[in-house]
Amino acid sequence: MLYVYFGLELILLAHVLRRRGSVSIHFFYLFIVFYIIVIGFRSGYGDYGSYVQLFQTAEFPKSFFAEQEKLFYGLIFALRGMGFGPLVLFLLMAATSLSLEANNIKKYSQFVYLSLFIYSIQYLIFFDGHLMRQGIALSIVQFSYRFCIRRQPGRFLLAVVIASLFHYTAWLFLIGYLFAEVKLTKGLVVWFVVLCALILVTNPFKLVMDFLQGLSPTKYLGYFGAPSLATGWFSFVEKGLVCFICISYRRRLNGDRFSSFLVVNYFLSVLVFCCFLGSDVFASRISVYFRVSEIYLIPVLYKEAKSSNKSVALVIYVAWMLLKQLLTVTFLSDYVFAPFSTAFSIGID
Repeated sequence: MLYVYFGLELILLAHVLRRRGSVSIHFFYLFIVFYIIVIGFRSGYGDYGSYVQLFQTAEFPKSFFAEQEKLFYGLIFALRGMGFGPLVLFLLMAATSLSLEANNIKKYSQFVYLSLFIYSIQYLIFFDGHLMRQGIALSIVQFSYRFCIRRQPGRFLLAVVIASLFHYTAWLFLIGYLFAEVKLTKGLVVWFVVLCALILVTNPFKLVMDFLQGLSPTKYLGYFGAPSLATGWFSFVEKGLVCFICISYRRRLNGDRFSSFLVVNYFLSVLVFCCFLGSDVFASRISVYFRVSEIYLIPVLYKEAKSSNKSVALVIYVAWMLLKQLLTVTFLSDYVFAPFSTAFSIGID
């Protein structure tokens, strides 16, 4: 199934290059519907088993008041009260998250198919498929970008609160509002490099995790361990490449308020990622609220590269993402293979 998925990504990229970013509404929503089906009917991988168990065993009102993700638990109890099974939960979560994502891409992106390509490779399977609570929280966080740019703190806070009621880590994006009007100056680049180097040398991961374990002794135990080469340092190099491209186009990007906002968010994601590099999975999950800006940042960089005929670094980045996805399909197929394999064995009731 994932080979079909990978083939569609290649078609999507070809559409980007051929259409030069123009929008075919029907083709765009055809991909969205396909992704909803893939994620909604998935089974047997990632957190699938734990979500099914959670759906079946969560107790009302105990679980509702004990957990922070009250909208998620409220949805479980509402569906269960109407006689539905976990399959409906998966479909509803997928439809909500993907519909929001489609709205965000059409609202913010200068090249919607390129944004859809970035999203499908970097976020769809791992977040909307594997970590569906955080996937929907990410979509809501992106929706809040407009409130950051317009400096509407009340609406921004409301959006973050709603996102946190699906996954509590969304609170971290409150930092994004503080940096909404910051521009990527030479001084900021110097401070960024110094802070990254300092964090990597001092390695504050254990100190931070000890603090988090003090708040919740068992919640973060699974995140201890050295980063793997593929998703740890390779991801760091990938982020470094994007930062290099941003620095190259710094003056042009600073001329547009939204582009500057995207750049600063991406740089924040690298700092957060460095802090938690002791666990590649945890670093990815925490930094993603800032890193997700790349869905709209890469099209901005693509536009700048086209106008200046300096697209080598961007071509390397896209080629790397394709290679990474191919390696995922080839070597991690047991983890994310065949979303339809046992979907209908869950049942509706």
